[in-house]
Amino acid sequence: MHTPPPPVSLSKRTLFGVGLTTILIGAAVGIFAIAVVCGGIAFGLLVPALAQTRVSAQRTATAARLVLIGTALKAYAADNSDAYPEMGADLPSRLAPYLPDATSLQSPHPSAPAAWFHYVPGRTLGSPETAILLYEDPSATDGSGGRVVYRSLHHTFVSEPSFTEMIDGVTLDDGSPWTPHQPDWTPPNR
Repeated sequence: MHTPPPPVSLSKRTLFGVGLTTILIGAAVGIFAIAVVCGGIAFGLLVPALAQTRVSAQRTATAARLVLIGTALKAYAADNSDAYPEMGADLPSRLAPYLPDATSLQSPHPSAPAAWFHYVPGRTLGSPETAILLYEDPSATDGSGGRVVYRSLHHTFVSEPSFTEMIDGVTLDDGSPWTPHQPDWTPPNR
């Protein structure tokens, strides 16, 4: 007589014929794959946010530096018969008593050109509050616009193309154009 085979018994180490170790390794690989995918998505979202934060910090540093220079110019005018420094004046020497140190006229960004801002001479404390006193040189910006400081020391970031249009229209109090940011510009004869 033929005897039937013994019933199949699953040991404690297997589940439906698959080893417990295999299940744990598969789960770990699955969790790792999910973490890599989610991490990649998070990294992809984080990089643009960090770049935007860097640009925002640079704009804030530029604004602070320009307002510091504008404040020094205003203090200079208050001490000099309400007149700002004339065209061609040596700003570092004229503004030295009104600035914390010699580096205050330098750009807060090491990669910026030496002439990173332009001062509009000929203003007086009686000039309109909305007259532009300082503006960033376009070559010192990232091309998206630039910072403008008015005689009132109000400052604003102006986006392109409005920034270029604005600075191309800057005039001195007597109506003479003032566009030293343009390569072919020559100062008016005074």
